Amino acid sequence: MESAWRVVRTQPRREELARQHCERQHCECYLPLHRDVLSRRVLPLFTSYMFVRPPTVSTYFLSSTTGVLQVLRETAPDWVVDRIRDMEVDGLVVLAERPRFRHGDPVRVTRGPFSGFAGIYQGMGPRECVLVLLTVLGGARAVPHPGNWVEAA
Repeated sequence: MESAWRVVRTQPRREELARQHCERQHCECYLPLHRDVLSRRVLPLFTSYMFVRPPTVSTYFLSSTTGVLQVLRETAPDWVVDRIRDMEVDGLVVLAERPRFRHGDPVRVTRGPFSGFAGIYQGMGPRECVLVLLTVLGGARAVPHPGNWVEAA
């Protein structure tokens, strides 16, 4: 049986060093990286954290690995690691764009069943949807829409 992904806390700015040393101990490691929007540098997605799948159920040896500070008790399900990997393009995690709007901005829905409706931007909803306050069904409701279905009014 394959062991579970463990979340490992690394020394600050030593994620790559910890990854290399864990791999030398025959661990499968996943250090998700992304390109910082401001500096354009490639950085860890989760500062001072990475995922490690040790070759055995025991993780005692990880605590004394160079670059590792702590092995968290909780395990990460495979689907979490898979979901992050699915967001990679050319080895870097591509994060959703930051919202183009601020809370309270007037917006217009351009596609879907509410196409043409004007509303007020309320923020981001689940699954990277944009929440737009619309007057529908006799009251104001925050309705989720894909981000590309909404534009500034």
